[in-house]
Amino acid sequence: MAVACSDDNCVDAYTQDLGFVAESRGDELAGFNRARGRRQWARRTESGRRTRRLGTPLCFARPGELLQIAETIVTIQRDYGDRKNANTRAHEVPPFEECGITWLRDELERRLGRPVERPHVVAFTRVEDHLGWHEQRMTEPGISGSDVENGACG
Repeated sequence: MAVACSDDNCVDAYTQDLGFVAESRGDELAGFNRARGRRQWARRTESGRRTRRLGTPLCFARPGELLQIAETIVTIQRDYGDRKNANTRAHEVPPFEECGITWLRDELERRLGRPVERPHVVAFTRVEDHLGWHEQRMTEPGISGSDVENGACG
């Protein structure tokens, strides 16, 4: 899962299973564009090799709707995912390449019991690496970004 800002997509939200892009109007949070991520669009070619593609914008969620929409999408993955071999195929939820984004949006709306707002157009203006010290507007003292090669901090 990743949450990006419309002015900084350093987490590359469209490559995540659950990608959200925050949208603001002035200093107010308007909501989040939800993208159906790459791993959930995984498919196997005739040779058995798994391929990926960038996520497709699915819907716009107001701040109070975000968790309900995320949870509903996870339940769709749970109900339609291939769990025969969870180590290699767990993210191949139904063949969305064949079903398409319209099927997913329809299923999401059916489970929510209401329509979802269509995604807004997002134009990312930059991608930062955030290495080094950065001052923060809302908190003190700030943040420090470090390069972690081939791994993660835990």
